Amino acid sequence: MPLWFWLNVPLMIVFFAAWTGIPLWLVLTRWNRTDRTATRQPQTQPQPHPQPSTGRPSRPREAELTH
Repeated sequence: MPLWFWLNVPLMIVFFAAWTGIPLWLVLTRWNRTDRTATRQPQTQPQPHPQPSTGRPSRPREAELTH
């Protein structure tokens, strides 16, 4: 076989390894995603800041509605 073919063999090996290895690596690391999320601590929601008081109730009370 010609010399140029044997010079391209290492390049073909690198491309074939990347062509098969990258998708395989992505698939295998995706399986571990559920394991990692199960061990995480639940995130708490931030507490809303209290609104400044205006001195008046924001809604009428039930007793005031029954009159």
